[in-house]
Amino acid sequence: MSMHHDPELDDILQDQELRHLADLLASSRQAEPPLDEAFRSGLRRQLMQKAWEMGEGRPSLWRRVFAPPAWPGSARPPDLC
Repeated sequence: MSMHHDPELDDILQDQELRHLADLLASSRQAEPPLDEAFRSGLRRQLMQKAWEMGEGRPSLWRRVFAPPAWPGSARPPDLC
């Protein structure tokens, strides 16, 4: 049996041959698929496009982080950018 014994398999797989096959399948490793550079660059392009769409119409993160706090009733200074 394998090092990671699964007691539920004993209930399901009564046949010794099936247990052996299950152990072989559990111990096998899948080969890593080759990386496709076109897919990676396309995905990066989609993610960046989505990020730009989400950020449209909002001040930048740095401006929001370092802007002085807005007090209720005070006028907001005009955006410089």
